[in-house]
Amino acid sequence: MALQRAVYRPRDAEHTVLHQVIAEHLEAFLDAVAEAGDGAGLPQFVGRDRGTYRLYRIPAKGGDVPSPIIAGTRCVLGFSVARETVHIAFTATDPVSPAELFVLDPDGGERRLTDLNREWKAEVELSRPERFTFHRAGYDIDA
Repeated sequence: MALQRAVYRPRDAEHTVLHQVIAEHLEAFLDAVAEAGDGAGLPQFVGRDRGTYRLYRIPAKGGDVPSPIIAGTRCVLGFSVARETVHIAFTATDPVSPAELFVLDPDGGERRLTDLNREWKAEVELSRPERFTFHRAGYDIDA
């Protein structure tokens, strides 16, 4: 079944691309959840948290707050999970490191697999930005 092009309609969730993807793949997702038993590691998604994009896990049985699998000040750009071994390959970047490829082991150990910008990073001096928040009009603003 091909994914149909969605037309944006404010406050009409049933016509969003996300809704169509879920509707099309829900059965396969539920089969994967059932196969995982306790649901450890399912589902995984990238979520924004004050300027960073982390990889999170929600137990398939629900009830718990999403917990970051890959945290820190990095932005996860993409990931893939090896179903049999539960290793997670991901690309990530931060303000002083251009994107690199990493692998996360099931026990939480992480390894960087690439160092694509080694020579360039040796030639330049990058400074880590300072993060701060301020309160304005009743909101905390991350800057």
